Amino acid sequence: MNIEAVNILDTVAKRDHLKLRVDSKLNYKKIADMVELSKPDLSGMIDIKIARIRFDKQIPRPLRKRLEEIGNILNLVGGYFDGDVYRTALWFSTKNPGLGNISPRNMIRMNRHNNLRNFILAAREEHGWEDNNNQET
Repeated sequence: MNIEAVNILDTVAKRDHLKLRVDSKLNYKKIADMVELSKPDLSGMIDIKIARIRFDKQIPRPLRKRLEEIGNILNLVGGYFDGDVYRTALWFSTKNPGLGNISPRNMIRMNRHNNLRNFILAAREEHGWEDNNNQET
């Protein structure tokens, strides 16, 4: 991906296509559920004890930051699917030849979410798709 070809502001979804926010706060549990990330998955991704995994106001900072990143990636793809939660979740669970026949979900589980985001940004640039849903963030 040519860094000059991508608008630096395109790295963040313009809209909350998948309704991941409630009263302007992210629903961290919904994000984890959309990509089928279990507590052991999350624990391994950010190296904290399973017992510390929670989705309320006491969510550990590293978990909150990672789920914010994943939520953004979800909404970048969700824009392509016009906010269709089912099709977006299906895309994340399906092996993708462009990712070496690894599902985007497994890319996230393997801590390769930055590579996945870059893949999505390159695809958006190459194919000219961007946020289409009129829902505001």
